[in-house]
Amino acid sequence: MGKKIVERRNTILNMVNKYGTLDFPQLRDAFPDVSDVTLRKDLQYLDSTKQAIRTHGGIKSIPSALNYIYRANVNQDKKQAIAVKAARLIQPGDSVFLSAGTSCAELARCLPVFPLKVCSDGICTISNISALPNISVELLGGDVDLNIMRVEGISVLNRLDALHFSLAFMSAMCMNPDYRFAHNSALTVAILEKVIEHSDQVVVLLDSTKVSDAFYPYTISLSSIDMIVTDRDFPQDVADGLRDRGIKVLI
Repeated sequence: MGKKIVERRNTILNMVNKYGTLDFPQLRDAFPDVSDVTLRKDLQYLDSTKQAIRTHGGIKSIPSALNYIYRANVNQDKKQAIAVKAARLIQPGDSVFLSAGTSCAELARCLPVFPLKVCSDGICTISNISALPNISVELLGGDVDLNIMRVEGISVLNRLDALHFSLAFMSAMCMNPDYRFAHNSALTVAILEKVIEHSDQVVVLLDSTKVSDAFYPYTISLSSIDMIVTDRDFPQDVADGLRDRGIKVLI
């Protein structure tokens, strides 16, 4: 097996372990000079060697909480700084949604001690909340995706229909500043869009490394959110462009 083949397949494996799933259009964007036939052979190889799971139209990682743990330790200093700033937005008595994801899980560690109602679809997010008597906590019920430690399913959507949030915090795989926020599946997008529908204010926690020109099939519009909380390395031109669209950027 040639060196280029090994490197490409390792790159695909690292990508799928990072994001949980990859669709074929994402692979084409990542490897524009590689034919579809060759990419399909790569996916078949990763599946046959039990390194990943081939799906209809793409590939997904082997379900494992280790994938989440890996992401939690990436850019941790940036996530901690973002969490501290985001926590200052919360007011006493707020009803708060914290999405699954490592950035929101970090925010859960920083929640203020005054009375709050907190709801989440994130297992690690909920587990990071201190056992304070004045914080009411609800973990939405449904199927669990171990790669992202998120609870999903129709039961989550149905429960969200009965809830309202004064403030919703979300994360994203990445953000194309000329397009949208990317997520790993259509179901994740459906859940977050339902949260947006039932929230007074929506805040995305996004570190500066997640600004990307890449295109992803599962996305949420920039216009759906009110604010981005990020770190000091966030590109100034991107921040200015978002502010021109009416989106607040807290750096």
